Amino acid sequence: MSLFPLDFPVLQTDRLLLTEITTAYSDDIYHLFNDQRITQYYPVMYLEKPEDANLVVSMLEKKYEEGLMVRWGITLHGTDKLIGIIGFNDIYPGHKAKISYLLSPDYWGMGLMTEAVQAILKYGFEILGLNRIEALVIIGNEQSVKLLLRCGFGYEALLEDFLFTDGCHYDMKLYARLSE
Repeated sequence: MSLFPLDFPVLQTDRLLLTEITTAYSDDIYHLFNDQRITQYYPVMYLEKPEDANLVVSMLEKKYEEGLMVRWGITLHGTDKLIGIIGFNDIYPGHKAKISYLLSPDYWGMGLMTEAVQAILKYGFEILGLNRIEALVIIGNEQSVKLLLRCGFGYEALLEDFLFTDGCHYDMKLYARLSE
């Protein structure tokens, strides 16, 4: 049995709709995953063509059904363009999970990711019953650090050579927030 409800939980903020990621968003996923400004701090699978994004959608659906991960697509109210992705992975029900997120650079600096993070923190603490939500940040991603601090996360540790991707090791910072 899955940790999550059969019907995907849709969340709303003043400006955003956090919704299920479907193949209708394949082109948007392709563009997000191939934007160097995003992927320099958020390693994702390389997509050769927009249709490859369907593999991402299938993986997200499978992980959701297994209760291992939930990812919401971020859209502005009244639009059908996916401008970002946010969610939880490494979920330990009643205990903790890791948050991850990405946003199209066209929407940076508008406070949208702050809204999205606050919405899923509420979901994680109140609906999933999490006590702790963690975030891992690649060294140098100061925008992400500022976002986490704004959302009540605290710095906990430097994790040396923690991430290995594309033949390189990366140091990461661990941030966390506890339920209130």
